[in-house]
Amino acid sequence: MKTLSILLMLHLISPNVFALKVLEQQLPFINYIDIPVETDNQNFVLSGQYRMPRIESEAAFPAVLVLHSSAGIDSTGSFYIKALNKVGIATLEVDM
Repeated sequence: MKTLSILLMLHLISPNVFALKVLEQQLPFINYIDIPVETDNQNFVLSGQYRMPRIESEAAFPAVLVLHSSAGIDSTGSFYIKALNKVGIATLEVDM
């Protein structure tokens, strides 16, 4: 959570710290993904919602894994996801 707070503080201090141009007023690309996970004891599928911002660059961009707290799912995750996507950061919100 500290890393997320630091990223958001950096953006508030200097919006140009992320040198990506996000297309205004456009929603991110939203994909629902399933990732097969194999361990020695079991196999399962990790599902989630991957949101990729619409940017005018072919270069790689940062991504953040979003998990809910032990208190359960609330609107905090959506708030951070929207803020991160707006500044050009992809998010993967894991279904738990």
